Parts: sequence; structure tokens; C-alpha cells
Amino acid sequence: MKDSSGGMGETWIQSDTDIWEARSFSFRSTDTSYYETVRLAKLQGRWNYTVTSVGQNQNKPVAFTLTSEDHQIYIFENPSHDFPKRIIYRLIKPDSIHASIDGGKQLTGQEQHFYYNRIK
Repeated sequence: MKDSSGGMGETWIQSDTDIWEARSFSFRSTDTSYYETVRLAKLQGRWNYTVTSVGQNQNKPVAFTLTSEDHQIYIFENPSHDFPKRIIYRLIKPDSIHASIDGGKQLTGQEQHFYYNRIK
């Protein structure tokens, strides 16, 4: 995803049948900075999306649980987290997704949007 000062992206790998891992990064000119890791894992029959962000939450992981899916929209929630409370992935087309984070029903109006295209 490109923006006015460079861009950002995610790289995903499947490390096991029910485990996916990602790194999120930003790039400015020739510099690349990693700012969070993600682990998507099926635990006890439920999908969990665990994020560890550099400089946030004392660098400790925050877990979100899949609460809704319809094969094009996947919603992960953690109502006890300050922000975000929800992470939503929407499939736009096979190589494009719209990811967003928001404050859930309690914090309406606070949201961020990310539009990603797969680069092969």
C-alpha cells in the first residue's frame, strides 16, 4: 500500500496447517522498518489474531478472536483492548483486501483503513 511518504505492507507465511505469521512494515525511500508481527492461529477450534506492535502495549502481544466471517469479511475482536477493539479484513478481489481497525461499537468514528494489493 503506497501513501504520500512511502508505503506499508505485510508479508505472510503459512508456518503450519492452522498457523499463519506476518510482519508489517513501512518503507520510506530506501529505509524499511518493521513495526508489528501477527500470528493467526486456530486454537481450540477458534481463530485468534495476535498482534505484537513495537512501542505499544509494553511490546506485549494482544489477542483478537474471530467473531464473524462470511468468506469475504473476517472480523476479529477484543472488547477489553483500548484501541483497536476490532480488526476487519474484507476481500475485494483475489489479490486485493481492505483491512481496517476501529474502536468497535463503543468508540464510533475512530477507524483507520488500509488497502493492500498482493505483489508476487
